[in-house]
Amino acid sequence: MEGEQSVVAPAGEAVWPRPVANRRDYSAGHISEDALVLRSGHDSAHKLELELEPQLSQDKGDGIRRTVKYRGYEIGRRVPQREAGSKYAVDVAEARYPGSRWYFETPMWAVLNGEKLSINVIDRGLRELGSAVSVVLEGPPSTWSGEPRFKDVDAHHADILVEMGTFEAFVAVVLLLAKSEAIGLPELRELMFNAYYALLPKIEQLELVKPFAEELFRFVDLSCKHWVFVTTQSRMDVIIFSDEVRRQVAAKEAEQRAAEASTGAQASDSDHASASEADRPTEGGTASPDV
Repeated sequence: MEGEQSVVAPAGEAVWPRPVANRRDYSAGHISEDALVLRSGHDSAHKLELELEPQLSQDKGDGIRRTVKYRGYEIGRRVPQREAGSKYAVDVAEARYPGSRWYFETPMWAVLNGEKLSINVIDRGLRELGSAVSVVLEGPPSTWSGEPRFKDVDAHHADILVEMGTFEAFVAVVLLLAKSEAIGLPELRELMFNAYYALLPKIEQLELVKPFAEELFRFVDLSCKHWVFVTTQSRMDVIIFSDEVRRQVAAKEAEQRAAEASTGAQASDSDHASASEADRPTEGGTASPDV
């Protein structure tokens, strides 16, 4: 995905070739801007820019106000950057729609870019996910720092994140995958991969993610690799694409359903044969109903 890429624009719009700086920027621009458009109630990045930074629009004398900056975020052509003398788009959005900053600045984007994060950065990202996730992952405060300590995540906590089915829960799983690498814990990694695969059917239906689900999942697959231990002292990092895992799971479930249906049909035939045998006239008389 690195290097020169072409962005496919909607029908009737220009296709803009762009150098993709990294996977994080490409996906972050898509999803973060889409989240902001949804929160604003507008139906396009164009209208959002007219509201937040109308001074950027251009009128070439035909009465049409054209915008470029926020449309660039929406299609992944660019991401907000702090530049001297210019407003930082994330600050502008946060002032108008509090909470927007998180979508642009969550450390999940750094994980998708293949960066190795420190435990402190990951934990800070987990604490920014909101109370619904915090109540699952955080325990009593530390007597030393005063901040809540994180629980030892087990299958119960993973199941709760899957049941939530929110984008925040998805980010939590990705950050916990990163944490499992930072602390070298295979058990946590396996647990989070299971949660990740279980979450995908729910996440891909979210209005926020739906247009970009395939690329987002592919970026996670490329960045969060499975561990295969060759010996107790060495391991291999293996990329396993989630769409292949889901195909295998679907095939296995289909086989199981077919086997259950076959077993049920055989049981029904056996019951029918037993009933027919019971109703057959016996030697020297006829079968009579129970009274």
